[in-house]
Amino acid sequence: LLPSGRLREWRYGHNRAQVVIVTKCQKNPDVIEEQFWRKNLNLKSNQHLFFSTIQYAIPYNIFNSNERFVLNSNAHIFLISAIAQSNYLSEYLLPLVGSLTEYTFEDHHYFNEEELQKIIDRYLAVDNYNKWIITTEKDATRLVLFKELLYKHKISVFALPIEVNFFKKEEFNQLMKNYLLDYKS
Repeated sequence: LLPSGRLREWRYGHNRAQVVIVTKCQKNPDVIEEQFWRKNLNLKSNQHLFFSTIQYAIPYNIFNSNERFVLNSNAHIFLISAIAQSNYLSEYLLPLVGSLTEYTFEDHHYFNEEELQKIIDRYLAVDNYNKWIITTEKDATRLVLFKELLYKHKISVFALPIEVNFFKKEEFNQLMKNYLLDYKS
């Protein structure tokens, strides 16, 4: 069953890896950049190296996935995130929206009602009809616990879905198929 083991490996763990994936790349690395990564990671010739990127989709209401909205230059976004390295998310949003107010918490943070109430109060104080609360899908799983509080204030929260895409997708998929077909339990 894939994946197995830790999903975030320490840097020295690459020594036993058959495949190393460099994530969150802005563009497809050229041959020189790929060689740089191979050298920097001290990869062996039998280790496969792949690069992936994150692609964001249209935000959806965490209580009604059919309700969606398109990010626009007039929108005031309140971003709630408790993920490691949330800067990727704000860097994505900033050029697409009019203004961004960020509420960042440590990774895996469990929100409490007092924290959420402060965010709600600030949200309600903004005089803009085009204001939205956005969070990650991961954080949405913890925010749904506050459904009654959000409904009481008539506030919708939208999750911004992500998709991980590989630059050499066909090659990666074929390698995984071959590995699974050759796997002996």
